[in-house]
Amino acid sequence: MGWLRCGPKFSEMETEEERYQRSPQRTEQERQAEQLRCTEMARREWARHREAEEKAQQERRSRVKQVGTLTRLRDGVWETRGWQIDGVDDHEDGVTHRGSLGGLSVQDLCALAHGPRCRCTRGRS
Repeated sequence: MGWLRCGPKFSEMETEEERYQRSPQRTEQERQAEQLRCTEMARREWARHREAEEKAQQERRSRVKQVGTLTRLRDGVWETRGWQIDGVDDHEDGVTHRGSLGGLSVQDLCALAHGPRCRCTRGRS
């Protein structure tokens, strides 16, 4: 009669109700684990993206040799005077443009001229 002792005791066996109650918990734990994995993957991807953006921004900013002035003519139109940027003509003076100058946006140029915390061109592109 030793073969009866091999399995779990009858009092330790799970009932159908216990198995039913335990199954949603397991799926909830699996869902939370999947959500955590997705969150971590998204964080790593965002960190790589941010690092690449910062590197590209540094490369663009390093091309500026002389900081000039920015003048807003009207919505979306800016005039730059006295900027020297590698890759563009030797000297940009009195250029009217929309969007960017030598790959640098108006906000980038303003940050170079006034410092990184300057907000004078935010919302005025």
